[in-house]
Amino acid sequence: LQRDAPDANRGRAFATFEVRFQLAWVVAGLAPVVISFSGTMGPLVVAVFAGATLANFVQGQRRVRSGSGLGPSNLMRLRQISTRVRSGRATGQGRRPRPGSATPQDR
Repeated sequence: LQRDAPDANRGRAFATFEVRFQLAWVVAGLAPVVISFSGTMGPLVVAVFAGATLANFVQGQRRVRSGSGLGPSNLMRLRQISTRVRSGRATGQGRRPRPGSATPQDR
């Protein structure tokens, strides 16, 4: 389904993920510099962050399944694409070839 999604949506999703990922690295890198943890406190802090991350993931999965995590037009488009794929009507016509890939006419 990702290759059938519009380029703008793929780019937006990638940019959102990368921003969150980089900010997480910054925060995680600053924590040990700013706060000095004792031997028993370190694993506790890691466990708390892991639990918060798991809760965030589960909440995001629930939002996506319910459809509230997507805008109405994007959700409708994803449903149309998944319906075509499941019914076998996704033929691939009209897609741009990947750079460096041979088209049937080139073979």
